[in-house]
Amino acid sequence: MTQVAASRHVVVHENPVWRERSSTMIRAAVPNPPDGGTWFEQLWARKIDDLHYELCCIPFATYDYALGDVVEVGAGDYTVKRVTERSGRGILRVWLADASRETWDELQGMIRFRGLLFEFRKPALVAIDVPDEQTARDVEAELQKAKLRYELGSSGYTPGPES
Repeated sequence: MTQVAASRHVVVHENPVWRERSSTMIRAAVPNPPDGGTWFEQLWARKIDDLHYELCCIPFATYDYALGDVVEVGAGDYTVKRVTERSGRGILRVWLADASRETWDELQGMIRFRGLLFEFRKPALVAIDVPDEQTARDVEAELQKAKLRYELGSSGYTPGPES
């Protein structure tokens, strides 16, 4: 498996949802890093050819990439340059920093009931894969009802009102 060069500012995925599909890791620049430095998100991917990869994880910190998107990387640096084929999927990121254990349990229950894929990043971020626009609207409605803070992480679908 190809590894991306180490950096002290890297957002990693401990349990990518399509780990079994992945053959390598690539990286994407994180916009607006917390300290103003240079940050990257390490993305699990399946190599299609020397410059194209299918994303096998749900991005936590980058925008406009989603699970299953095909991206083009720079020759030799494995850094995402652009999306070449969209999967049609979207990402909702839920922040649970102030939420109770019961809220987290209810969120997991909703995600599992709907059969959705998700990844958890400590201490309190959940990235949810939404496979289509209708599912996205339904999940957004449930998140709003639960008064959970969330954001749109990709442009795979048209989001509802901002939370």
